[in-house]
Amino acid sequence: KNDVLAKLSGAAWYLHSTRDGKLYFRNVQNLNAKLESLVKAYQPEQAIKELRVRLEEIFKPNDAWCYQRVLALPAVDEIELEQDRVTLVIIEPRVGTGLRQDVRDFYDQATWQNRVAFLTGSRDTYTQLIETGKRLKAIQHILDELASDKVPDSDPQKIEAEKLLGGIQLGFHSALRETFTTLWYPVATGLMNADFLMRFEGNRYNGEQQIVQLLKEKMKFTEDVSGETFRKKCERRLFTTQSLPWREIKQRAATNIVWQWHHPSALDDLKADCLHKDIWREDGGYVDKGPFPQPKTDVLVNIIPILRLSGGICERGNGL
Repeated sequence: KNDVLAKLSGAAWYLHSTRDGKLYFRNVQNLNAKLESLVKAYQPEQAIKELRVRLEEIFKPNDAWCYQRVLALPAVDEIELEQDRVTLVIIEPRVGTGLRQDVRDFYDQATWQNRVAFLTGSRDTYTQLIETGKRLKAIQHILDELASDKVPDSDPQKIEAEKLLGGIQLGFHSALRETFTTLWYPVATGLMNADFLMRFEGNRYNGEQQIVQLLKEKMKFTEDVSGETFRKKCERRLFTTQSLPWREIKQRAATNIVWQWHHPSALDDLKADCLHKDIWREDGGYVDKGPFPQPKTDVLVNIIPILRLSGGICERGNGL
């Protein structure tokens, strides 16, 4: 019985409910009708724009230890990588499996190949995600109107809208989880893919935290950036000659796909520590790494004048 009433209230546009849950008809469209009208009015471009906003919020780099930028659903020619910041690019899924060929071509020609990861997945559920995104935007618009009209929380319409919001959010998160299922990141052999499982806690989701956790498991991101291990790793993979400009070492970190990601300040902190301990030395933008030769020792001869008595007369002489 309850299922039948729930379906009826969702399908009948002029069916309303009282505070005690009773249903009745009015010559005014109910929330479901208004919701459907708004959804139909949204153009595909508006829906994609709304989805971009939500994806950027979900994967926003609040800590920014592993990646520092998010680009959601960009055209390939809109992607610009930076030397000193890792970018998470959320790619519109392709038909079939694997990374889209135009994205692969972009990556193969990129200068900063160690400064990007791609999140993508299944095209099969992408259309559903777009549609659910429309519904989420529509119900939020309705709730904003109710708030603007100062409708109390106890009002049946407000209660119904909140209930609709909860159900639509669940559907949106489900479609999101089923759509973006694969993370591509740079390794020694090129781009490697890993299964990405979104875990929602209620209606909350920390995309950055789960990206970081996955890349830690895959040894692409490290928090171990202090001590001898990190210095030796840097000298072996980036600082490979006795002397290099510091800017070139930083450039190598952005182009060498073997190099792990870490806190953005880790390399500068390492340099400051090594300079302080005299493990490295810097001169004119160039950094030299030890061991350094011991300083030369010199013998300093000082001639000290001395006084001596000669026949009761004090004479000045020289002595060593």
